[in-house]
Amino acid sequence: MSEKELEKLLEGYVDSLPDGQKEKAKACKTIDELIALIKDTGMELPDALLDAAAGGRATDPGKHYRPKPID
Repeated sequence: MSEKELEKLLEGYVDSLPDGQKEKAKACKTIDELIALIKDTGMELPDALLDAAAGGRATDPGKHYRPKPID
């Protein structure tokens, strides 16, 4: 995901917040400030933002990773 796509997701997320939270989120100058606000207030991030932050996720991790047996 590009930085611009992530910014659009964040903007959409902030716009969807209730007014009090929205004002606080829009006052954040950096992503770090926004993350701190989210942690401090207990806000929940939508899955799309969590996936973007994690770089995506496998729906079936076992399908993509099979450890080799120990001889």
